Amino acid sequence: MLIWRRQPGSLAGLGIVSVAAVLVAVTSSQARGDSRRLVEALRERGLYEEVLYYLETMADSPLVDPEFEEVIDYEAGVTLINAAMTGRVMAEREKRLEQAKTHLERFVKEQPGHPLIFSARSQLANLLVQRGRIEREKADEAESEGARTRHATAARKLLDEAEVVFQEQESQAIEEHERFPKFIDPKQTKQIEERNQVRGDILEARMALGGVKFETALTYPRDSDEFKEVMTEAAERYGKVYELYSTRLVGLYARMWEGRCYKELGDHKRAFDAFEELLEQPADHAAFRALAHRVTALKLETCLLPNVKEYKRAMDRGLAWLDAARGAEGTGVEGLAIRYYTGVAAAEYAKTLNEDDPAESKLRAAAHADARRALEFVARMPGEHQRRARERLAELGIEREEGEPTKFADARDRGKGELDKVQMAGLEPDERAEAAEKALEYFRLAMRLADETVEPDDLNVVRYYLAFLYWMRDDYYRAAVTGEFLARRYPSGIAARQGAKIALAAYAKLFSDATPDQDRQWEIDRMVGIAGFITRRWPDTPDGADAWMMLVRSAVVSEQLDQAREYLANIPDTAPQRGEAELLIGQTLWADYARKLRLPEDQRPDQQELTALVDGAKQVLERGVKRMKEHVEQGGPVTYTLCTAVLSLAQILVNQNDPAGAVQWLDDPVIGAMTLVRDDAEVTDRGAFRVETYKAALRAYVGQKELDKAEAVMEDLEQTIQQQGDADAEQQLTQIYISLGRDLEQQLEMLRSEGKLAEQRDVSKGFELFLERILERPGNTFSSLNWIAETFYGLGAGLDPGGQRLPTDAKAYYGRAVAGYMTILRELRDDPEFGPPRAQRSIQVRLARCLRRLQRYDDALKLLRAILEDEPMVIDAQLEAAYTYQALGAEKPAYYRLAMFGSRKYQQFWGWGRIANRVSRSPQHANVFHEARYNLAHCRMDYALSLSGSERQKTLQRAKEDIRIIQRLFPDMGGEQWAPKYEELYKKIQELLGESPTGLPEREKIEIDD
Repeated sequence: MLIWRRQPGSLAGLGIVSVAAVLVAVTSSQARGDSRRLVEALRERGLYEEVLYYLETMADSPLVDPEFEEVIDYEAGVTLINAAMTGRVMAEREKRLEQAKTHLERFVKEQPGHPLIFSARSQLANLLVQRGRIEREKADEAESEGARTRHATAARKLLDEAEVVFQEQESQAIEEHERFPKFIDPKQTKQIEERNQVRGDILEARMALGGVKFETALTYPRDSDEFKEVMTEAAERYGKVYELYSTRLVGLYARMWEGRCYKELGDHKRAFDAFEELLEQPADHAAFRALAHRVTALKLETCLLPNVKEYKRAMDRGLAWLDAARGAEGTGVEGLAIRYYTGVAAAEYAKTLNEDDPAESKLRAAAHADARRALEFVARMPGEHQRRARERLAELGIEREEGEPTKFADARDRGKGELDKVQMAGLEPDERAEAAEKALEYFRLAMRLADETVEPDDLNVVRYYLAFLYWMRDDYYRAAVTGEFLARRYPSGIAARQGAKIALAAYAKLFSDATPDQDRQWEIDRMVGIAGFITRRWPDTPDGADAWMMLVRSAVVSEQLDQAREYLANIPDTAPQRGEAELLIGQTLWADYARKLRLPEDQRPDQQELTALVDGAKQVLERGVKRMKEHVEQGGPVTYTLCTAVLSLAQILVNQNDPAGAVQWLDDPVIGAMTLVRDDAEVTDRGAFRVETYKAALRAYVGQKELDKAEAVMEDLEQTIQQQGDADAEQQLTQIYISLGRDLEQQLEMLRSEGKLAEQRDVSKGFELFLERILERPGNTFSSLNWIAETFYGLGAGLDPGGQRLPTDAKAYYGRAVAGYMTILRELRDDPEFGPPRAQRSIQVRLARCLRRLQRYDDALKLLRAILEDEPMVIDAQLEAAYTYQALGAEKPAYYRLAMFGSRKYQQFWGWGRIANRVSRSPQHANVFHEARYNLAHCRMDYALSLSGSERQKTLQRAKEDIRIIQRLFPDMGGEQWAPKYEELYKKIQELLGESPTGLPEREKIEIDD
């Protein structure tokens, strides 16, 4: 029985659970430090020898972190207890417990005020429990009644002593908890942390008390009154913990142990009820999956009991679990248990089928095959079920092909033979997996059989094979630890370099497999450490550059761009990876700039930060592109990464109003994006590369006044889309032109914000000339006319600073846009086939939007009313109507109410509130929902400003509550696009109410125990 606070992987076999792992995270991983995190990760995976080696190394190291140095004895004690729990040789287990006692007693003596002192004392109590368990096992194995009684009595005495300690700890923790006030200010984080730790202490003690009773019950004969009484008490204790903590993972573990108690008592209905209830929990989080694995094993074991015999139920459940198992789950402790019980269930189920009946005979053969497959797998893997699996196979008449090796060399050679099979061509996936598991088993056996006569190089070759096989089966922690051990412990050894590379790759995989909300700093730190080691140890090989390149990729994924640049500095200028890393970082900086530029103006970084970001992207990209161009000129391939980098560089230059520089890269004869597109290079066929190239080239050529080239690009773009043969090609082209207009609008807005008014006018005039040229050409299509109108609108919006006063240039461009939309509507009226389906509605809505910007509100509403009278569900029209009323509200505040709630006179206008209600159940309209709810709150705030006294305050409070409701119902608040807007609006309302603009309060969160 093991109790300790911060080890999610060390769940004891007796129901005592790591409380910090399943209750609340008392301290962050950063506060604990990398050393403790590494120790925990290794211990979770049963790598106890590696942990003890690491602790021994750190104890002698002058570089050890002082905080970690204080807990080395504690960590050693915990590790030894874990090792004792999983050991199979009783004498070795007893030896480890004695060693653990020495370490823990020294920790308690030398660190009496340490926060882990409670856990250390709990661990000392666990030593009593573990010793009691050993005595109980001796009683079970005793041949005489006297010996059985003697060992059982000794076991109960030790368990009673442990129970007294846990009861005292529970009382002390409860008393300490009562000293805290009932309410603690959320700002008092230290006090909250201390209270949470005390709560964990209470729960830890209660779980331990349940475990002690469970273990004590097993010291009595199963048919005795004492067994039933004590096991019932254990079930009740676990039941109380579950009742108090049913919404937390620790409570679910208590429920599991309550179910196990019922199983031991023979109350199988209540046991199954508990297990089924737990298996209904979501299994998308690693902690819940771990619980589900243990519960599944218990359920299968219960199904197999002589007075239950639900063999088919167990077989079906086990096979389903094995099909769904991820990575190394199928070969872990629970995975092997489930395989064993599944195999037994299948074998027993086969016996119930009549082999003379054709249908049942077929089922019998399938069940027998399932049994053999599961049991043979378990028989090859070391563990508590290995011997029993072999016995079952013997009962089925299936003998193992050969005896177990008894020497290191034999086990190694058999492992190598199986590994050779893994690498054979033409092997079926199942056969390859089976050979890999056999190889792993033999190599593990070889390590156990190794003695002082085995040469270190021979051992290290086996370690390398193990690291490789761990990697193959997605057991990345073991692969990383084994590989790093090889590299650091034997840096001159035969497999050191390969071990380091496996370690780096495994840490990188752990990093990439972590979810974005998980702290991945530990994985990054391990990668940095091993990359530095590789660079120092093998400086003249490409491995170091590969390592730093991997780190660059990881930093980019985690959006740590400053860190990515630091890693970049470690890649030599002469390394081929240097250019690739520069391209990756440059494109990421450019993407980050584009994302921030799209933010609302009040949330956008200041211009200095944006300029620094885009200049940094340009500089890094220019270096990388020039470097990679030299590689291409020397015969290297033009990669997609290089193509997209050249395009990104051209886009940056266009946005910075340097069309000449953009054209230089677009038309570069070797790596130019337009050059490659014109040559129909295969590398340009990916994603939207060609379309984005055409868009950038069109803007660049117009900026250079090379209108012939620009028109040719426009024709090529139209031809490219039409040649795709899609039914919605016209619609695709329209969307491309609309996005091009938005890019132009954004560029003009950026130039305006930078005060570059002359450049802004120059860009506008260039596009005006080009649009007039396109208008004059014969045969304009719906798409080209729509693009002309959209671009005129974009030109107007780019020059429009907002507000009631509209600049003359902006007004003129809006007018040209209106004329363009009217032209399209006339063409559609004369020829309904001129545009794609429903084109008229779309153009009418965009015309109404343009009329609103021209402050022609009545014309806009008249047009929208005509649309909505026929089709009230045209959401774009409803949105535009609400925006129009909202704009009118700036002149006459009463219109804000129409924007919020719609019009009674014109009931086809819904207003923001009804729009939100209508789309609330439609996932594809989630963005529209938040757009409506945000503007509802905004209108209410604006309307409140026209009121006075209590009505003003009440309306502002209502606007504030509008946002709080969204926060409660939709925790992500619309994600990156809408959450910042809600937050900023909430602060404005707080200021208007005379409150401190602290923003939205923290939403209460249900802790996911990890």
